[in-house]
Amino acid sequence: MREVILAFGRGLIKVLISLLIGAGAGLLTLGIAGRDKPDLWKLPGPQPEVLLGIGVGLLTAGLLMAVLFLSSRRRRRESNSRIHEPGPRREEHRAE
Repeated sequence: MREVILAFGRGLIKVLISLLIGAGAGLLTLGIAGRDKPDLWKLPGPQPEVLLGIGVGLLTAGLLMAVLFLSSRRRRRESNSRIHEPGPRREEHRAE
């Protein structure tokens, strides 16, 4: 049961990362496209610089989540692959 919950959690995190990166890239594109075309933004609404800033923030958040997600899995794999040497026995410790 624990494996199912972990797999669901990993999938949910991957979807969240994809949403953040996708929304960030879209808003970044809108901000860049509207930055040099003032007639494109005659309707009242957010300025292109605001969209550019929000897009960069979402893109950065998505990338950082992806890096942290992948680094935690790598760290766990490395710690599981290490061979732990047995510690001293209690009798040996008492004799010293």
